[in-house]
Amino acid sequence: MLSVIGFPRTGFTLLISIIIELRALHNKISSTLLSAPILSRMDEFQTDVPRRIESLLRDLKLPNEIIFNANFHHPLGGPNWIDEERKTLCVRKYIGFKGLGDMTIIISLPLDFIFFHQLPHTHGPINPWVEKNGSEQVFHSIRGPAGTINSAVHSINALTSEYLQKWYPDQTPQQEETIRTGLAMAKLSDLNFFQAMVSPMRKSFEELVSFMSQVCIVKWEDIIANPIQTILRISHKLELETNFHQASAIWEKIGHRNLTQSHKHNYRNFSEKLTGHYNSLTNDHIEILKSNDFLHLAKELQVEPPSFMDSKNYNEIQKIIAQAIQHNQTIKYTKDEELYWLSFQKTNIDFTKFNFKVFDWKEHTKLERTNISNDTLANGIWNIFENSTRKMVLG
Repeated sequence: MLSVIGFPRTGFTLLISIIIELRALHNKISSTLLSAPILSRMDEFQTDVPRRIESLLRDLKLPNEIIFNANFHHPLGGPNWIDEERKTLCVRKYIGFKGLGDMTIIISLPLDFIFFHQLPHTHGPINPWVEKNGSEQVFHSIRGPAGTINSAVHSINALTSEYLQKWYPDQTPQQEETIRTGLAMAKLSDLNFFQAMVSPMRKSFEELVSFMSQVCIVKWEDIIANPIQTILRISHKLELETNFHQASAIWEKIGHRNLTQSHKHNYRNFSEKLTGHYNSLTNDHIEILKSNDFLHLAKELQVEPPSFMDSKNYNEIQKIIAQAIQHNQTIKYTKDEELYWLSFQKTNIDFTKFNFKVFDWKEHTKLERTNISNDTLANGIWNIFENSTRKMVLG
């Protein structure tokens, strides 16, 4: 079965959208392989979890100021991957409470649940898909390492997006970009944070190098610089006869747009798409990328390698970041401390280096990390996900 894999911020969502549009154009849309009872239980999970959380808040006499983006209500909503040890599909959920903190919970589902999607897609690992698909196609998105991590530090995750939608609903695009820049400066001035982001990215790139001959690699840079030709190349790989005008119509529909539904801040309007990392990263960051073998990995994957810049040409933002790093200072985002902590990378970061509470697995769920000090609230939310997941999986 056709599938898509990719590390976040490498064009993963864009590649999925292109393939879905191509298959729809050629009437190749397939229906779900899941049974009606499973689909019914999935629908129940989607409504049951938010309702139970609101009930818990009432019982604890806490304000109903939940930060829970609608994208995560569905059982498959959120970053997902295959846990080869557990032999399950894992999905990460993000939830927060204004003034109280946030948490990430992983739910564990039978592998077949991935076939709810007409186009199965995960963040990896690659091996289970290659084993399952055999000679069938596995597409994998990729992007230059400097561009990938620069996009990550400027990204507004779905938890932060929900917070902005509720408490800053009238933000202009320019104000949104100011928030992104302020948050990125705080992250980039902290090299411990930056290294914690680099480690998972390195692991993903190394894995892709190992499986290069068994997957169809699609570069984000190719999609952005030559969208029509890249869509036609993907169509050819799919053995679909698509012409220039049809490919152009697909790009007109999905290009330079937010493609993540209730997550309203996934697309960054004001970025310089192909060269933005040269306006934000400094040579300190490039040195970390090089020391993590990204020169070799970029060469193997034929993407732009991390390269030093002339520090004399730094813009004002780079100068401020470089000076903070030189003096071992972290730039603080002071306009809304809660906004900063919500924006703290929830995925693809080695968060064990930071002061979060972490927990092991229950039967179906894991409270991965939290900064919520109210243990009754945190455990109550965890129990809701555990019980709802068990009911959905076991019936």
